Amino acid sequence: MEVGPLHAFFLLLAVAGNETTRNAISGGLLALFDNPDQFKRLTQDPSLVNGAVDYFLEFTPTFGLWWLLIALAGRGRSEPAR
Repeated sequence: MEVGPLHAFFLLLAVAGNETTRNAISGGLLALFDNPDQFKRLTQDPSLVNGAVDYFLEFTPTFGLWWLLIALAGRGRSEPAR
């Protein structure tokens, strides 16, 4: 593999992983703040954490902006129309 595509791959991996993690954490916290009863259950029973993380990853849009930017880049645009 050439150096250029390899660098692009690792840049995408680093940035996409960052965005996924950041959005999953913030979306998960928002879900817990909106559902204080579930937050209480989670703090009282740590065995529920794995299921909560799965929920956060499944129901939080973790990489939606990337798809929008990719779609716009294909049309020669770098930002959404206003």
